[in-house]
This record gives sequence, structure tokens and C-alpha cells, in this order.
Amino acid sequence: MDSSVSRSFPNITSENHRIASPATSRYNCIAWAAGRQDRKWWPSRSKDAFWPPGFRMGKGVSVFSAAFGRQGYVTCDSGALVNGIERVCVYAGGPLAQVYLPQETLASAHKEASHMTQKWKISLLGLAVVLAAVSCAPVGPNAPPLATFSVEPEGGYAPLHIHLDATESLDPDGSIRAYNWDFGDGAPAASGVQCVHDYEDEGDYVLTLAVRDDRGTESATSRRVTVLNPAPVAVVDASAWYGTSPLAVLFDAGASHDSSGEIVAWAWDFGDGEAATGESVAHTFTAASARAFTVTLTLTDDDGAQGRASVTVRVVGVGTTNAPPVARFVFVPTTGVAPLAVSFDAATSADGDGRIVTYAWTFGVGATGGGVAPQHTFGVPGTYRVELSVTDDAGASSSVSHEVVVSTFIPQPPPLPG
Repeated sequence: MDSSVSRSFPNITSENHRIASPATSRYNCIAWAAGRQDRKWWPSRSKDAFWPPGFRMGKGVSVFSAAFGRQGYVTCDSGALVNGIERVCVYAGGPLAQVYLPQETLASAHKEASHMTQKWKISLLGLAVVLAAVSCAPVGPNAPPLATFSVEPEGGYAPLHIHLDATESLDPDGSIRAYNWDFGDGAPAASGVQCVHDYEDEGDYVLTLAVRDDRGTESATSRRVTVLNPAPVAVVDASAWYGTSPLAVLFDAGASHDSSGEIVAWAWDFGDGEAATGESVAHTFTAASARAFTVTLTLTDDDGAQGRASVTVRVVGVGTTNAPPVARFVFVPTTGVAPLAVSFDAATSADGDGRIVTYAWTFGVGATGGGVAPQHTFGVPGTYRVELSVTDDAGASSSVSHEVVVSTFIPQPPPLPG
């Protein structure tokens, strides 16, 4: 062993210390001592190596000392070990160092060395200069690391995509070296401080994070993630919504859908004591006088979730006359300067014995629209006749119109001097 190292770190030959560094090809001794496990540390422009930006590259001890300074290390006044303080030793030997540090000497150092976050790793640099990094600290009672993590979102409908973050985990007397995730759904485990996962099926899953510190002690914590099965969406279409008794109607649920699986059952309740099953069904409604029937469709998907939708079918007796709907609308502003944007609202239109199914608008300039509350911009000055026509579920219709006055902007002369 190099005598300068043994003089500066006398405890590294004590039987009360051990080597804790893993054998890996993913990173080297310099990276391990700097607390990095993602890639090698080396003063090289190689894409496989990392070097702190802004630092010159070289093989001298001073170059490496400056790089460790970027990681929060400071130069020590002495090599005495202090509880709770990690020390890194960067040293170099001469061209004959390989002679004085043969492999058997290194093996002995491994066995006798103190708690080292890095095995002694000898690398030839240029003209047989030897460099190694060793981090030493006294071995005492090791406090276990504290595992904690956040999950976003904590639950929802399948398929559920979650993001996991364990950056708040800590080790009170060292550093965390490994993060391992068990998702509780049989999927392969993952590693890393952060990760994502997808739960494809509904259920309650126990999500576990296990962390291991730099002295091999592990701890774990778990959280429950609840994944729900979204209900299928029921959509009902009918060949008729209104008619004279007896009224034959064909119902179809083909537009219904299920985002997480497939629909396996369709159950119909026609509101008159009759029922049926199937994606498409036919039913005849009879009534001596006017009557409204509430038809309900219940869907069941392959996971047992159910979705429902209800519609109304109106049946009138023979000789009964359908009352037409009443068309009404308001608009703002009622007048203004071109270009004038106007909002229309026909919510007060009504049908006393049924429901309005269409709203048709003409804005007096060849422009048309639909819906209960459209908007239109009149770009040219003039007087426009806006007409609304509404149609009910029995085919009857009515209309109403109002005028919108659009004027030209006339600039006002400036006031006369007082």
C-alpha cells in the first residue's frame, strides 16, 4: 500500500472497516467517490464519460481535486477521520508505482480497508501514472435509509398512467445507492429515482419502493393505487320519437362504446312493463290517450361495469292533434357599428306536448346556423332580418324573426376650443 495514503488515512488498515463498493462496469472509481452511478467520470471528451463542465481536463491530482470541489467537497486540513464526514483521497504514484503496488498488495488492501465507497481501482494514465479514489469513514451503527415517494395521480380509471418520484427519500448517515420499484401487478420491477408505469386493468395495487444505502442497508415503503373500470357509454337511437298508437319503433345502441374493454350485454326497459335484450330491438307502444314512455338502456361491459341512458317516446291516441312548438329568441346587442358580433339565444322556445329537436337560423345575408345559442358577425352596415325556425319531435314547426340594425361608424369632429 502507498505509504502516503496510509499516513493520511491510518484507519484504512483497521479490521473495523470494510469495502462497500459494488463491482460494476457502468461507472468507475472516480464516479463512485463523487456519488455518481450513471456513467464513468474521466477527463475525456468521449461520449461514454462525464466531466464537470467548465473544468480543464488533465491527469494531475489538482485537476481531480477541483472536479470533486464541484460536487461539494472541500480540501481537508488533515487526514484524520471524523464521524459523519466522508473523505475522498485522490493520489498519484510515479512510473514504478505498478511495481510497488502489485495485484496481491491490492487484494490485501481490499480485505483490510476501511468502509470505502469505492474499491481501490488502479488505472495507468499516460506514462504509467497510477490514480485511485478512496472514500473512507468509520464504521458505526448504520441508520437505515428513509424511503418515501409521491405518485401522481393516486388513482383513476383504467388504463391509468402514473408518475413516481422518490427524490424525497434520504439516508441520515450516508447516501442512497439504489431505488427499486415493485408495481404490484406482475409487471417487471423498475429502478431509478423517478419512473412511470401503466396499470391496464382495474383493481387495488400495492406499490412498493425499496431503497438501499451505501452500506447495504435497505428499507421500503408501500402505497395503494386504486384503478377503476370506466363504465360503458350508452347511446340510444330510435326510428321514431313520436307517433300515433300503436307506434312501432326500432331502437339501436350501435353508437355505444366502452373505452377499456367491450360491451357484452344490452338490456332494454320500454317503460310499459316490457323488456328486451340485444344491441338492436323493436318494440310497439300502445296508448288510449297521449302518453310519454321512458325507455332505458343498460349496458354491461366485460369487467362488469354498467352504463345507462334514457330517452322518451311520445304516443298519442288516434285522432289526437300535435300542438306545434313556439319559437322565441333574444339577442344582444340589438344594434351597433359594423362589424357587429351578435349573440342569439332561443332557450325560451318551447313545445307544450313534446320537445324541440331542431333549431334552424337564417341571418338575412345567405348565412345560416343551428343550435340553441349561435353567434354571428355582420360585417356590412344594413338592416338584417334574422329568422328562427324550430321543429318538434312530431315534425311540427314554427318560426319567428327580428331585425338587427348595423350602422356605419361616423367619426365626430373634435370639440371647438373653449
